[in-house]
Amino acid sequence: MKNLFQNRAVGFWLDLAGTVLALVGIILYALYAADTGSSNVWVYIGLVAAVAAGAAGLVTDNDLLAIAAPALSAVSLCAFITDSVYTFVGYFFGLAMFGDVSKIGAIMRICVVVAISMLTLLISSFMRKDKAM
Repeated sequence: MKNLFQNRAVGFWLDLAGTVLALVGIILYALYAADTGSSNVWVYIGLVAAVAAGAAGLVTDNDLLAIAAPALSAVSLCAFITDSVYTFVGYFFGLAMFGDVSKIGAIMRICVVVAISMLTLLISSFMRKDKAM
């Protein structure tokens, strides 16, 4: 275990942070889905696959995993925003037709966590994971 964290560069730590944030995004979305009674399977698939790709990218040096993790996180973010568009419209324009405006705080939390996860995974894909010897 000590060898896993020894001689690691900033890219490794950003990848680890993005993976943990994607895992937090799964938990936040599961709580939101249980509260509202509706869920989108693509949000779960994208975030679980992003966590798996991010975790695999921590131990291996694979360009496909470096691309897959932020891309899958972006897929889940887009799927969630698409499902929440009526709530955004209701909140910003004061219309109470389709979306539940009382859930805007939870929606914004999920969007911010998943967006930061996507950005950290994207930035880490351009950086070195190991320090130069």
